[in-house]
Amino acid sequence: MQFTRLIAVLAVTTLAAPAFAQTDSTRRIERREKMQERRIEQGRKSGS
Repeated sequence: MQFTRLIAVLAVTTLAAPAFAQTDSTRRIERREKMQERRIEQGRKSGS
């Protein structure tokens, strides 16, 4: 009984892990894009 429960917990954990990783990656990409847009806007203002 405990072995079956352990397998179930491991399966759920394994399947849920990629969802958390994708969320973190998405935040990083959005932050990087926002910073890039700021740099482009600064370049337009300065004439670079």
